[in-house]
Amino acid sequence: MPSLVHETVVDGLEALIADSIDRAAGRRWRGRYPSRHFEKTKAELGKVWKGRSGVVDLIDSEGERTRREPDGTFYHPAQPSLPTLVLEVAYSQSQPALSRLAERYLLDSGGGIRCVVGLDLPFPLQVPSNSSSDATATLSIWRLSSPGSISRIDHSFPFHDPDASAFVSPIRLSATDVLPASALPKCAFSAVEMNIPILIPISSLAAIVQSAANRAHELAASPQRLVASSPPTAFRKRSTVGCVREVKREKRSPAQRRMTDFCRVGKGLREVKVKGWVK
Repeated sequence: MPSLVHETVVDGLEALIADSIDRAAGRRWRGRYPSRHFEKTKAELGKVWKGRSGVVDLIDSEGERTRREPDGTFYHPAQPSLPTLVLEVAYSQSQPALSRLAERYLLDSGGGIRCVVGLDLPFPLQVPSNSSSDATATLSIWRLSSPGSISRIDHSFPFHDPDASAFVSPIRLSATDVLPASALPKCAFSAVEMNIPILIPISSLAAIVQSAANRAHELAASPQRLVASSPPTAFRKRSTVGCVREVKREKRSPAQRRMTDFCRVGKGLREVKVKGWVK
């Protein structure tokens, strides 16, 4: 089951990439990126939506079907059956396992998944005691460089001090990482137009990981103990109809209950036994 640290980082990373895509779609490109040349590309970027942790069906080279549940996904209406961008966060998971998983996404999707973004967190995630502590995380990006060939770029960054990463160059995705192949010919006039940068600030990414580390520290400092609750109190069932109140008696037989009558006297109730009752 995913931990609190894992879910915190997944939520933050997904929101950060979604915000970066929105900013790229709404930005006015000047100089090298003239706005009039990118209106169609920007329009296609604006159609990308988050799919969160949905089920993805894949088929390997031998025709065997597999089902994966990535931590985050991004879809485009031109390709509703497969995500174009997949997110995976590795916490208490080895880096080679994350790399093999990313390769399976790219190869078994037949190129439908354009890019895999994986974030490898140290385990356990701790708050550094001082600024010189070696607390780093690694963001990796996998892409299909050619049919059957995968390229990988790693970005390692310290997360104990997000302000120290404010002047570091942001991680760069492009429009081709989130747009399906069927949408690219509709919006691209040249190869340059397909590479609209989608920038992910390192400082924002470090702040997300640092926030998860703080939560892990708070959770470890104040462990929650389960307290057994007391059994519920058993109440006696009563029913009231008008002015007559019938009290349930479990130990009386039906014949005994028929020989008993209840009538209202003043504001209270009195039990009157019919004469001739034989025990």
